[in-house]
Amino acid sequence: SARWAGNGIVGAAYGGGAYLADPDGKIATVAELQEEALVIVRKVNDRIYYNTNADETLQVLDLATGTKESLNLTQVRNVIPSPNGDQLLVLQSVGDKLALVLCDMNGRNRKTIAEGAELGGASWSPDQRMIAYSLQADVNGTAAHGIYLYDLLSDEATRIAVGIGTADTRWSPSGEALAYTEWNGTRFDSHVVHVAYTVE
Repeated sequence: SARWAGNGIVGAAYGGGAYLADPDGKIATVAELQEEALVIVRKVNDRIYYNTNADETLQVLDLATGTKESLNLTQVRNVIPSPNGDQLLVLQSVGDKLALVLCDMNGRNRKTIAEGAELGGASWSPDQRMIAYSLQADVNGTAAHGIYLYDLLSDEATRIAVGIGTADTRWSPSGEALAYTEWNGTRFDSHVVHVAYTVE
């Protein structure tokens, strides 16, 4: 579960709780979360976003004050902070579907940007304008698999790759290319898509 968090690493410990580590190998536990069986752990500045295997509601720990707060986002499967740390993408189970929700860091101003039977692999472009994800959506009674780009400026999603199942996406540092890896049931296939868009 380890993830980069600024110049360090945050993750869930197998024995419970969360740890913080730096590139020099120094590791510290997060005292306020020691008794928790954590599933998701993401650190953004002085806040840790997490859920537990007992309660999949997204919660936040303020490291400066030691206070915990529920963001009232239930059945959370993943959390992807934006590059500048002012927004979250939250993957939730909603009935028999998955939903990708965009919100502020406090869980407010929520907007569902995608929903489908299979949804995942979400990533932010470096300039925080585009969001890539893989989706199986129902189009006129037929399952349509693909990689989609959601443009925050136009509030529109565009399918850029067709027939792609479960996939993971990653942007290049320049934002001019998007790599995705698809699991086809027997092996992983990787591809690169060059993305051209103008900043308005």
